[in-house]
Amino acid sequence: MQRRGCEAIQLLLSKYADNEATDAEHEQVMSHVATCADCARRLAEYEQVAALFRAEPTMPADPSLRVGLFKEINHLKEEERRQQREVSHGRHWYLPAAPARRAGKKSPAARLWSAASPLVAASLAVFGLLGLTLFLNKAQTTTPDPSNKTPEQVSILPVPTVLATALVSMVGSDPTGSYPPPVSTKAADATLLPAYTSGTEISANSDNSGVLSLSRATPFLESESSTADWHSVRDATYGYSISYPANWWTQTEGNTRYFRPWVPGGDEYMPYWIELQVRGNNQQLTAATAKQAMFNGQGEIQGRGSTVRLRHQSSDPSNVYDEIYSFDPQYIYVLRLAVPQQSASGAWQARWNEADAVFSRMSDGKTYHLQPSARVADAPAGYGPVLFLNGGDLWAVDYTSGRTFAITQGGFKVRQFGLSPDMKSVAFTSAKTENDTWAKTLYISAQDSTGFQTPVLVWADALDIHDIAWYSERRLVAIARTQHEGFGAYTIDLPAQGATADNITVERIAALDGSNMTGAKGLAVSPDRQLLTFMAPLGESQGTDIYALRPDGTDLKMLVSHTLPVSPSTPAGRVLAPEGQAIKSYVWTGGRLDYTGYKFNLLFTCGNATSPTFYKGGFLYSAPGAGQGTLLDNSALNQPDPTKLQITHIAYSSSGKVAMTGYYNDRVAGRADQLAGLWTAHLANGTLSSLAAMPIPAAPHGITDLQWAPDGRNLIYRETMPGDTSIQSASYYPRDPFSMVKLDTENQTVTVLYSSVPR
Repeated sequence: MQRRGCEAIQLLLSKYADNEATDAEHEQVMSHVATCADCARRLAEYEQVAALFRAEPTMPADPSLRVGLFKEINHLKEEERRQQREVSHGRHWYLPAAPARRAGKKSPAARLWSAASPLVAASLAVFGLLGLTLFLNKAQTTTPDPSNKTPEQVSILPVPTVLATALVSMVGSDPTGSYPPPVSTKAADATLLPAYTSGTEISANSDNSGVLSLSRATPFLESESSTADWHSVRDATYGYSISYPANWWTQTEGNTRYFRPWVPGGDEYMPYWIELQVRGNNQQLTAATAKQAMFNGQGEIQGRGSTVRLRHQSSDPSNVYDEIYSFDPQYIYVLRLAVPQQSASGAWQARWNEADAVFSRMSDGKTYHLQPSARVADAPAGYGPVLFLNGGDLWAVDYTSGRTFAITQGGFKVRQFGLSPDMKSVAFTSAKTENDTWAKTLYISAQDSTGFQTPVLVWADALDIHDIAWYSERRLVAIARTQHEGFGAYTIDLPAQGATADNITVERIAALDGSNMTGAKGLAVSPDRQLLTFMAPLGESQGTDIYALRPDGTDLKMLVSHTLPVSPSTPAGRVLAPEGQAIKSYVWTGGRLDYTGYKFNLLFTCGNATSPTFYKGGFLYSAPGAGQGTLLDNSALNQPDPTKLQITHIAYSSSGKVAMTGYYNDRVAGRADQLAGLWTAHLANGTLSSLAAMPIPAAPHGITDLQWAPDGRNLIYRETMPGDTSIQSASYYPRDPFSMVKLDTENQTVTVLYSSVPR
């Protein structure tokens, strides 16, 4: 008698024998056959058949065989999906799915057939392949490919459909067979984690082409359930909130936010994507008036009252589109699904069905919030609060209204801080004393309709916390040192509700030992969340580099070396030798995983390595391209001595704008530094253009904490007010006065959002 659970393992035995099982399925099979002699015997039989099939054929197969075979398989699979959809759509949403058939008592003949059926099926497959080869050679015709369907032939369900499970299956994850399947971050084998000793040197694995070589150029997938653990993000400029599936990533470019699934091949193998574009509603259009004004009466009005929307479908030679238009008096929100007509990731209809399940859920009223009232209720501090330090406490300011409020009030010596992607939580680290270089504890402050709540301690046993960054709305990454595991990169997983020190999970994903990791800081997450980056080593006369590692801690490699940038030359010769340089700061401008490696784009400053406190900046470079020289010729800044000017702070906006400050080391005047200017420019295709000078504070004041407001038009910065000549204006000192300033870069007007002293 077959033991309970054996039936469930039958499907996995064949996948295991054919090397098609996932890591989890592999473990499931191995643990089962270890205690089940019947299944172990059957697995051995399967492996014998698989070995026979893997033997090299005496004659090469016809090249058209593989093409025709897979087209036929796609046709059969699509017919099966169609029948399943007909059954599913004929059932009301509130009714449960039909129960699975339970296996009854089988006759001896039936049991014999069940045992032999895998071998019979394999034999039939062989004869089927031979027959298909003869058929294809004789008829020289192919089965119609679903991917060749025209958009008019596709039946598109209304939106929103029944709340879909939206289980994204990574369609066609290996269309070319050139890379291994994705792996889970949480299932990574601990033996894969790097273990570096103090004598180990990490070699550079990227070159000036801007591609980082990886041991496995595949996405690291999240283990969250795609039905329950979607990510939530709130747009800092327009105030809307929207959710998207686990194993997807989002990036904003100008007024458009893109949602893309993680696929191994990058953009080349993108099966579909979703984008949300925000446009000005200058004509005060509604769904009813837009139907005629925008589409000549074409489209479908959906919903009622404040949730009424316009749906429109279209196509072009490249893609098929399904769009949902929502309107308020100020904006038009366009949620668009795009499915390429042709893709190496699979047949068109299969990709459309999979994408539509996600699109339906993203566009339903439970996760898609675009009404002005939602902004007010969900964002008491405005759309995107800007965080800043006020003494040792953490404050926030709404850059639209100028309203300021305290997140911590006394007792905290805040060091690093960050706002979660959904803007519902703030994470910050706290030092024990004002003189401590590194923080010791980590806190979370959640936001509700009344504002940010009392901070909750979530990590108290760290010896040093160098830096933190949000990976997602419930995961933080950190560079820290603990008593039991030492110095390294850590992940901190937070629960959905009520984070405390007792219900979080802290895990070291990589060791950061050795002199080349001293003082590691500057932690950042790449745009597609497939790379973590930081700077090391930090210190006097240290050649600081930029390092990268994967989200599970593997592939710890040098991303950009301090010796790569070519320093500008003067009539007397080169200003800086490669070994005398250090990278001072960097920002991500773009990055995505590709099947050849990781393609990255960075802006960074590199300058004199002698003293990081005296030489805070350097020349401006881009990666790739640093090996050809600076991105910016300082002579274009109209300064008296451009070769001695340091670019100190850099900021980049999603609309492609760059902002930067320039400082002089003014030894004659007795000051360590002197603000020379603030400039903005446009960055496109690795080139700066439209360089413009902005107004700056009067001497001896300076600028720090430079950042773009989410609208891409205003700059936010701290105006420092040094108390004496020993205080650097390019740094923030808690005991000195300061102001938080908003600068409109278009009309060059300055607004003081907060001042620690009356002005």
